[in-house]
Amino acid sequence: MDIPTHEPAPTGDNCKITTNIPGTGYTSGKSYKVTITSTLALGRKMACNRPFPTGHVVDWGGKVTSTVDDWMAPTDASATFHALCGSGGSTDKMWVADAVTVSNIDPNEGPAPTPAPTPAPTPVPKPAAAASESLTLLPGMTLNAKVEGNDIDITLVSNRNTWIGLGFSSANSISMSGDGKGVDTYACTNGAVNRYWMTSLVQPTSGVAVAGSSCSHVSGKTIMKFRRTLAGRRLSSVAITPGTGQTVIYAQGTDGDTAWKYHGGDKGGKVIDFLTMSASEAEKKSGELVLYLHLICMTLSWGCLLPWGVALANRTRNISGQPKGAWFRLHRNMQIVGWVVQLIGFGMAVWHVVENAGGKSETGHAYIGLVVVAIGTMQPFNAAMRPHPPEAGEAKSAKRLLFEIAHKGGGYVAIVLGLLNVVLGVMLLGDKNYNTTTIVFALTLCLLGAVPVIGYVITAIVLPDNKFSRMCVGAGVSAGMKLPGMSELESPTELGKGT
Repeated sequence: MDIPTHEPAPTGDNCKITTNIPGTGYTSGKSYKVTITSTLALGRKMACNRPFPTGHVVDWGGKVTSTVDDWMAPTDASATFHALCGSGGSTDKMWVADAVTVSNIDPNEGPAPTPAPTPAPTPVPKPAAAASESLTLLPGMTLNAKVEGNDIDITLVSNRNTWIGLGFSSANSISMSGDGKGVDTYACTNGAVNRYWMTSLVQPTSGVAVAGSSCSHVSGKTIMKFRRTLAGRRLSSVAITPGTGQTVIYAQGTDGDTAWKYHGGDKGGKVIDFLTMSASEAEKKSGELVLYLHLICMTLSWGCLLPWGVALANRTRNISGQPKGAWFRLHRNMQIVGWVVQLIGFGMAVWHVVENAGGKSETGHAYIGLVVVAIGTMQPFNAAMRPHPPEAGEAKSAKRLLFEIAHKGGGYVAIVLGLLNVVLGVMLLGDKNYNTTTIVFALTLCLLGAVPVIGYVITAIVLPDNKFSRMCVGAGVSAGMKLPGMSELESPTELGKGT
């Protein structure tokens, strides 16, 4: 059909497009009817940016007042129909129909299941005043939300040129994994908005691009905009219910980091009602049983037993009047118990990481812990192969000197790093949003273990022959006597050479 000069504007019913697509949007994969009507019998041509079975353009021959065509809904976010209606002949006029744009019910979730496991909540009109309100999440980070029908428009703004993220949590507490139940997360990274389903404490991957969204950096600010449905039909989604508070988590990177990087303390969580945009602080998560077991074992071993064993060996070996080898037995027994307990604590750490971080942990606490456990685990085997000390007047052999450097040096390094890592572990609990009860429990264990041994070392340096040191090694017991639990081979006259 030749295209003559068209009328300057659409002329009402002279050319009109209608569809049977619901106002809430189309469902991907479903067939709908698209109708063109006119008051006059006219020829017509229709086009759509999402094709019909026969192509993007449908052309009808002859002049009629109504035509109907089938259109299969795509997975795209929206589609727009255009139409021309022409008289031809002597009048040679053409009318342009008003374009009709229709939207997918949820372009991010694909075809809706039938029936939907979670029905869409009844939309509640949002007060006009609330639409212009901004909710401050972090210093320099604000959230705007506007409910429209079954959809909600979200705008997240940071005053930094960085990446930003917002997650709708399945849990009531602040947790990157939704306490393992999942967080429906939208993130603006590298100039694009992607959607992630996060169930572990690791940087998310394999995100799905959010249709119709925007991630922009303007005048030093980062702005993320997206629209989503209120309902969460998929297993990997969380529904939004205006009028009810629900947990939302958020985070931002440092200025200049537009790709994923660790957020440090630039994160948090609130309970938000998206009807009124009112908010309260979300509760912090409580420690898991396996975490408490890890705290107890590692604080008992590296915060108490192993440091005490090293401190007593260092400060009591020259106490006068002690049975021969008393300090060595004390050191050996405490290190054996501490060695076993630290292995149990390490097992609890691995279990916790597998359960909560997908088997990965990139914190300094984890790396230092691996080094400390590796050195500590090797110490008993190192000690078992020690050369005997030189007799009186003899010089140390090269093997003995090498052993002392490896065993003593490695022990001191492990103890210092172990005590440091216990402190870092307590600090990490705050960074991971654990509640006050968990943090106070860990801090109490840390202080009860570390403060006495540090106080003892300082006291023993100032007063080497103090009463506590003498009591620990049984100073004053005469040669030939046995301390409780001492075998014949460990008698004071025999054990002095075995150190």
